[in-house]
Amino acid sequence: MGYFYLYLSIFSSVLIANLLKYYEKSGYSSSKTLFLGNYLIACVFSAGMSGFKIQPTGLDLLITSASGLFFLAGFIIFIINIRENGMAISTSTFRVSYIIPVALSVILFKENINIFNYSGITAIVISFLILGIRNKNIKLFYLLFLFVIAGTADFCPKLFLFASKSNSGVFLTFTYLFAFIFNLIFIIVSKEKFSLKPFLFGFSIGIPNMLTTFFFMKSLNLMKAPIAYPLLASNVVLFTLITDKYLWKSAISKRAFFSIILVIVGILLLYIKI
Repeated sequence: MGYFYLYLSIFSSVLIANLLKYYEKSGYSSSKTLFLGNYLIACVFSAGMSGFKIQPTGLDLLITSASGLFFLAGFIIFIINIRENGMAISTSTFRVSYIIPVALSVILFKENINIFNYSGITAIVISFLILGIRNKNIKLFYLLFLFVIAGTADFCPKLFLFASKSNSGVFLTFTYLFAFIFNLIFIIVSKEKFSLKPFLFGFSIGIPNMLTTFFFMKSLNLMKAPIAYPLLASNVVLFTLITDKYLWKSAISKRAFFSIILVIVGILLLYIKI
């Protein structure tokens, strides 16, 4: 059942990628306003799924406020990396950051895996690096910052499941609420003009965004994190590349094709149990 929830999370994440692709091709601007709408609808929908009966503890608020801040910070530093280092290496770094929650799950929660699984994780990491590293003139500090922020954000759901007695609805509702508040502050400070169309388009992203985390947290309750995280990252990349080619008619380079082969090998190795 854990794999079922995991692939629902993957489907939701791939849907977000394609919605953002549509957003880009439609010529909209103001991505900060878009994410404001995204966080708002994700928060409301999360609360609604819990029947609006949510009673967070002090620990819940601490974890979710940090989670919301890391969610937004990851987005901001990702945008900076795209500008400074390019899309390919930035996206690869963002995906490779799952190594942080994998390592922390092994160290803190003793979720050990076998040698085939570790080999699969290695193959997936190499595939992302092959896909991303093209420009030698990279600004390493920005990439390391993205790696740490994104990886920490990814670890927050696992930390909440381990440390809190509340259900996932509390995590989702308050993570997106804090992300919305921090995003609103960021927009005000940066003096960005509010734009209605991106804000409303963010609504379409908010529900699959929430479902991505909702289903992933369900899968974390049923399977080991060192398996779930790399499977999520690798399958999202794999299916995003496939939809990019067949839905958006984008060409796939030899580098990307070789990366896909490594991703598939890594996924197969992650399924081996001994």
